[in-house]
Amino acid sequence: MDLPKRPRFVDLPQVVIAFAALLVFAFAVAGWLYFAHLTQALRETDTVVLADFANSTGDAVFDDTLKQGLAVDLAQSPFLNVLSDQRVRDTLKLMGDRPDQHVTPDIARDICQRTGSAAVFASSIANLGSQYVLRLNAVNCRTGDLLAQEQVQAARKEDVLKALSLVSCLT
Repeated sequence: MDLPKRPRFVDLPQVVIAFAALLVFAFAVAGWLYFAHLTQALRETDTVVLADFANSTGDAVFDDTLKQGLAVDLAQSPFLNVLSDQRVRDTLKLMGDRPDQHVTPDIARDICQRTGSAAVFASSIANLGSQYVLRLNAVNCRTGDLLAQEQVQAARKEDVLKALSLVSCLT
């Protein structure tokens, strides 16, 4: 007389190992896709155009200082080439605009397209109570797609440049 066969149970440690391996593989693929997308967004040879800061604080000291500080910070990056002020002025002249015109994000995008640059960096500073909020958006100038967006806060006016350095490092 044959005894009924017991159902065969899967060895639990093998299931856990297989699941862990699958999970590691999934994270590896997701990470590769994420970083491949970022490196395709901007390459070493790409140039970016800086729009003037949108300053809603009412403090005129931030008008030119922050754009210059951001340009210096971004110029230290091995991955970004900032379009020179002279090239921006020359392009504005070719567009029929004044070379000293305020460069809004829309104008910066036109400059970006005309110079064959890759992205526009548009920044703003605003008050949030007694603090300051700095925001930086990187936009693909051909498609208008958002490439990166960062925001930081500074507790005091004296901390704004430090916060600007932080936001430029995050991009």
